[in-house]
Amino acid sequence: ASLSTTAFKLYQTRFKLAHVDTSNFARKKNHDLHEAVTTLEKAARISKRVLGGAHPLTAAIKEDLDESQDAVQLKKDLSG
Repeated sequence: ASLSTTAFKLYQTRFKLAHVDTSNFARKKNHDLHEAVTTLEKAARISKRVLGGAHPLTAAIKEDLDESQDAVQLKKDLSG
């Protein structure tokens, strides 16, 4: 795949999975949250390899990944 095709697919992935809605995340299933994190982890690795660590899309995916991981941890903490 070309660089532009790969970047576009990463961009689509980011917007499909990026933001865990913290207003209703307690109702989200653990599987859904973990799937989002796993997919963002893969997207981050691909983006870094293809676009480079300094690319804005790579940075945005990493930020989304961090937020999603925080949401998973918060859900774990709240569920005891």
